[in-house]
Amino acid sequence: MIKNKGIKNKMRIKISKTSSTIIIHKAKVFRTMLIFVIVICLMPPQGLLAMIPVLNIVWKYLIILGIFISVIWYLYRIYRSKRIGKSLIVISMYFITVIILALQPGSSFFSCIANYLPLFSGLLLFESEQDNIEILFSVIHSYLFVLIIINLVCLLLFPNGMYKSISITEYELNWFLGYKSSFQFYLYPAFILSFIFLNYSKKQIISSLIVVLCLLEACLGKNYMLLVVLIVCIFLYYFINVDKLKIFNPFTCIVTLIIINIGLVSMYLLNIEFVNILLTKILNKSVTLSGRAIIWACTLINIHKKPWFGYGTLSIEQRYQTFHGVPHSHNQILQVLFEGGGIGLIVYLIIIFYVFVKLSKTFYLKTTKIILIAIFGLFIMGTVEILTHQQDVLIWMIFYLGCYSEKIDNQLVS
Repeated sequence: MIKNKGIKNKMRIKISKTSSTIIIHKAKVFRTMLIFVIVICLMPPQGLLAMIPVLNIVWKYLIILGIFISVIWYLYRIYRSKRIGKSLIVISMYFITVIILALQPGSSFFSCIANYLPLFSGLLLFESEQDNIEILFSVIHSYLFVLIIINLVCLLLFPNGMYKSISITEYELNWFLGYKSSFQFYLYPAFILSFIFLNYSKKQIISSLIVVLCLLEACLGKNYMLLVVLIVCIFLYYFINVDKLKIFNPFTCIVTLIIINIGLVSMYLLNIEFVNILLTKILNKSVTLSGRAIIWACTLINIHKKPWFGYGTLSIEQRYQTFHGVPHSHNQILQVLFEGGGIGLIVYLIIIFYVFVKLSKTFYLKTTKIILIAIFGLFIMGTVEILTHQQDVLIWMIFYLGCYSEKIDNQLVS
């Protein structure tokens, strides 16, 4: 009898362990599918939507679905964990600021919500999955890999572009991921995640392949700004990895970014010949850097008229009129000043300062160094582009990683 009881107990333990394993596996599959649905809803391939207008209409509803799921999932995770991340509260300050400023006359509240809510939903997704970072990163990495492969095929088949897009001017360099400047929404996050995986996971081959493909597609797509940034990131990554670039740290990084952002615009507007030659030769732009000097000058005039509260978020029609046929100011700092004035810029700088302080506390970690390089690259791109598009979901998520580098390191190492 005692023997039989012992056997039964052992069988119960085995059944219990098996049931627990099945439950854990089901939870993992559910979480993976949920993340995939949110990511695909928030990050569609822009070129595909442009080529199929019906799909473009359908995807607008999918974006709303992605936002809804991410909010519900985040609220559920808060209910279970009984905690709200301090970093999310700090970052939310900027989103709250732009929404309040969008209530002023002349601004478009709807455009503000449509533009910024997807970005905020991406942060909610990361916040919800901060204890399952490897799954989150793997899903995003795999999804971007598929998009990059399809886009490469399109680049090879249609080297001069797949279709024309027309605003005030005509753009021909459009592929599966959209116009060439849209490549950074997909290539850059994939590039940075690949560097993280190269250090901590077994995904060495696929991560190395993605790094090469990102460089190749930036080159084939003639997005030279992105190509330069990717090369700079590789350079910094290599020298930091071999511990030969100790001068690169959060403090020197932020000082360099200030010099680049303020110095470049100022020198270019002052028409300093050296800067004109340097930018036009390296980036293959027109004499006015594809009209950016005109756009910057116009933006500065508008900022001077409303220096404290800015203009809020304008509708797409208003933006094309204001920025001479383009949808934004082509400089992140100028865009923040235009939309939020001095108030918006102060909040924006507080957030940047907060993230850099978090990074400085864990700079001994390899993950922190990779994230710092990633953010440095983002702000270099921010000198001639903006980082607050509706499509910048993963770009903002990369920036947000700076608040959680220690947690990322702990999870990926274990």
